[in-house]
Amino acid sequence: MQGKSDSQLLREYAENGSEAAFSEIVARYTDLVYSSGVRQVGSPDLARDVAQSVFTDLARKAGSLARRLKENDTLIGWLYRGTRYEALPILRTERRRLARERLAMQHLDTTSEPSLDWDRIRPVLDEAMASLGDQDRDALLLRYFKNEDLRSVGHALGVSDDAAQKRVTRALEKLQTYLARRGVTTSAAAVSTVLSTNAVPMAPAGLATTLASASLADAGIGTVTTLTLLKLMTMTKAKIAVAGVILAVGIATPLLLQTRTNAKLRSEIDSLRQQTQGLARLREENQRLGRLKEAADARGRNVARANEEPRSMLSMPKTNAAVSGASGIVVPTETPDAPFVPAASWAKGSIDTWTNAMQSHLWATNNRDSNAFANTVIWDPAAKSWLEERLAGSPDYIRQRVRSVDGLVYDWWINERSTLLIAAYRVIAHWGNSDNASALVELQDEHGRTRMSYQMILHRDEEGWRVVFTADFIGWMENYLYHLVSSNQADGGH
Repeated sequence: MQGKSDSQLLREYAENGSEAAFSEIVARYTDLVYSSGVRQVGSPDLARDVAQSVFTDLARKAGSLARRLKENDTLIGWLYRGTRYEALPILRTERRRLARERLAMQHLDTTSEPSLDWDRIRPVLDEAMASLGDQDRDALLLRYFKNEDLRSVGHALGVSDDAAQKRVTRALEKLQTYLARRGVTTSAAAVSTVLSTNAVPMAPAGLATTLASASLADAGIGTVTTLTLLKLMTMTKAKIAVAGVILAVGIATPLLLQTRTNAKLRSEIDSLRQQTQGLARLREENQRLGRLKEAADARGRNVARANEEPRSMLSMPKTNAAVSGASGIVVPTETPDAPFVPAASWAKGSIDTWTNAMQSHLWATNNRDSNAFANTVIWDPAAKSWLEERLAGSPDYIRQRVRSVDGLVYDWWINERSTLLIAAYRVIAHWGNSDNASALVELQDEHGRTRMSYQMILHRDEEGWRVVFTADFIGWMENYLYHLVSSNQADGGH
């Protein structure tokens, strides 16, 4: 097991139900997840809950995640992000408490000077780590949180030792810059020293075994013995005493009768569950088809408007430009043989032209930079209102997960859309005027294959050009909402 990669172990668990493979993953990353949880929530007990939630989520999503991973991919980045996601609600409360305590201490001692130590870095470390791109974050996690040497870091990231060294150095500099913005003034070398010493303390003995059993049980696949032990572990002493009496009575019960009764009950429960799930799936499918029809109608209207726009531009007499308010119209242009623009040459963060805004949007998608992504997009008000109505009609657990339509977009963007790495793009047709533009875009993957063609609508406001989320985009969101509901039902959720 120890010689296998994370992706191989996860695939073995997902396809064959190997609890040994899953336990090996938990053993590899218990220290990382637990220590990250302790740093963020400040409590060993709460950190245990965070760790269990992270590994339970991994067990539930093992199938879909294993299909997306390459043969030698590592899970360190996914687990770290999951820990951050689980700890955020507790972290917000902790930050408010720390702010109040810090203010009180400033009143008590106004002459003390801050010094660089673990206590000052710890509260903002994971926030700073979350601000990094995936490649930089994984490099630091492997080097300092897993204590890997540069050769191992390079092997995990698929680069040479020298490239791994440069990536770690660059990531440390970015981390130090972020810490400086949060008031922690230091150098990249000092950050490296502090991380090496304090980043990953040893998790409590036996925690990995507990987490593996608990996660498998919570995911609905643990054995009866594991589930029983898990329940006993979480009981108070008084409850354990009562449970001991109950277990003693149960042992005295004739085993044959107990086995037959349990088998009959399980059969009846399974039958009822299948019937209920079948009815629920039919209702959901009926609702989904209705929503998809509405989305298709909306997309059809949007495409019709988009197709009509260039025709009206071409047929518009020049003498009518001032009257119609369409001065500065760009004649629609078809460029089917345009060369692909490689990712290395894209604009990053610039939105002064519609071309730069489109490149910045694609760059943010490739690098999962949430701030850059948010700066390149705006909503079509009608489309946003329509999606808000659909989200309001979704189950409670979906609304609690995404919070808003913006949260839904970010969840989809991170978990689904960003699995496509865009190596290059080209515009095969475009038209527009001084405030609006539309481009038919082809996306190419790293193997030179064209993976997607779609229309990108852009609009210029006071700050610059941005990609517009229109009815076409809403159709993707509608499908993603249905995917979330279906996945939860498949996992046994309600």
